[in-house]
Amino acid sequence: MIKKLSLFLVSVLAASSLSAQGDYDVSLKYGLTSIDNDDGWELENHTIAGDISFDLGYALKPRVDLAYVSIDEDDKVGKGVTSFIQGALNAQYSQSFDMMNFPHEFYLFGGLGYEYVADGHDTLDSLPFGQAGFGVKYGLTDKLNILAELKGMQVFDGNNESDDEDNEFTVMVGLNFPFMQGRQYKTPVVEPVVQEKVVEPAIQAAVDLDSDNDGVPDSIDKCPDTNMTADTQVSENGCAMVIVLDTDNDGVTDDLDACINSPFGAKVDNSGCEVGLLKVWI
Repeated sequence: MIKKLSLFLVSVLAASSLSAQGDYDVSLKYGLTSIDNDDGWELENHTIAGDISFDLGYALKPRVDLAYVSIDEDDKVGKGVTSFIQGALNAQYSQSFDMMNFPHEFYLFGGLGYEYVADGHDTLDSLPFGQAGFGVKYGLTDKLNILAELKGMQVFDGNNESDDEDNEFTVMVGLNFPFMQGRQYKTPVVEPVVQEKVVEPAIQAAVDLDSDNDGVPDSIDKCPDTNMTADTQVSENGCAMVIVLDTDNDGVTDDLDACINSPFGAKVDNSGCEVGLLKVWI
């Protein structure tokens, strides 16, 4: 039996190498098969299986199955039969969902195949069959999944003997190895789009006008119509200031100075005129 199992695994790995140019995944599984279902399932026949599914960019993936079923010599249906070798071509539909950034997968499959019965007899011989089933894959890493699968088979047989093998049911668990060329199996983490906050422009403060250009805003200018010239000066409230000169620097302003050209240093009276001939020298 070990030899047969080894040959089976070599066949699965050799078949997987044929698909090295595209995206595909390989599953290796172990389970139990019930071939005597008259009184309910009797999951007692050890089964190893493998399958290869190809991602061609369509909703349905082609899938190739190989399985080896060991038959108990004391089984009333399989008496004298040593094993089944089954091959099938299927279509598989998968639906992925993400958990913890790794894709998990629920899948359905169905197809047609042929079962070779070693040391078969009239009620248990080599025949074609149809099969269907479903499974779940759970991602451990981006290169390895574990899976659980349930499969049912209907053998296409013309006789109706009660001991005949009409259907089979198999429950399996196993490992799945994705091989993706040019893309990662792991679902890329989509970074959330951060929307930039739109800052409304501040309302610009109203600019206080200066109608007469005297440097004092109209809001506090008590003389907003000052006629400005090169020599005009204004006070803090915007009104023109009268500048009174003292041309001869005698301490009497020109508007009161009757002698506007008094000599420098001369003693003058209140009218700005020199007093006598006495000069004050400093």
